[in-house]
Amino acid sequence: MKMNAMSAAKAVGAGMTVGAAVYAYSNAKSTKKRRLKSRTARAIHAVGDIAEGIADFMS
Repeated sequence: MKMNAMSAAKAVGAGMTVGAAVYAYSNAKSTKKRRLKSRTARAIHAVGDIAEGIADFMS
């Protein structure tokens, strides 16, 4: 049961991050797009790290 909840939490976090990034990217000027790409990558890594930390805490 724990793995299913953690997988769902990861999927929701990743989906929200990607959705926000796509929205911001589509409305940004070309000079800001480069910065958004690197920030998006950092955010996705952070969500993964948080999910792993929660999984380690629960096990």
